[in-house]
Amino acid sequence: MAPPGPRVQPGTNRVLALLPDAERSRLFHHLERVRLTAKQVIARPGEPYAHILFPLAGVVSVLVPMGEEPSVEAAVIGYDGMVGLPVALGNGIGPHEVIVQVAGGGWRMGTDHFRELLPDCPVLREVLQRYALTFMNQTARSSACNRMNDINQRLARWLLLVHDRVPGDELGLTQEFLSEMLGVRRPSVSLAASTLQHAGLINYRWGRINVLDRRGLEQTACEDYRQTVDEYEMTFKA
Repeated sequence: MAPPGPRVQPGTNRVLALLPDAERSRLFHHLERVRLTAKQVIARPGEPYAHILFPLAGVVSVLVPMGEEPSVEAAVIGYDGMVGLPVALGNGIGPHEVIVQVAGGGWRMGTDHFRELLPDCPVLREVLQRYALTFMNQTARSSACNRMNDINQRLARWLLLVHDRVPGDELGLTQEFLSEMLGVRRPSVSLAASTLQHAGLINYRWGRINVLDRRGLEQTACEDYRQTVDEYEMTFKA
């Protein structure tokens, strides 16, 4: 089952798309277009956000620090969200590391300007409140998935979440990066990727994954994926 609605079109952001013209115009006076490069660090745990970001293309990962162990991904953000949600919720310091997983671009604004504008943008506030709940549910489902499901299910779910947020079927992802995102060792990722490839669901070669059978990936992934998609669709109903 493919995700509800059309695939992402580069150059759009679902949060901004729901705003009335007056609020969108107010925001765009202070937004600047920026490029996002793979592995670019947007925020570090315990440090204030310098900017908020509305992605237009690409994928951003939110990572939970695990002390001496590698960080584990808790959520992904793409054209369907905002980076810097702690700022919108009244706290400019987040507990997570936020990095670019797949290169793209977006609209960026300094946090001071955003705080000044938010009280005069009631629709934006309401949309971000709905988005915050959906985002928290995504992090909770990621935690449950990492604990309860096998690596094949987890990899299929993660590839689908990325695939939903990029145009086309090719994902530029190395085994090293996949192991960091899933919180497992590289041999485990290699075995899982080989399993999905032998099943005809993906083609993996030289840091590039091509999605060949999306329906098959959805059948392999855990139910958490479909529930996450459904919650996002409810969030962005006009």
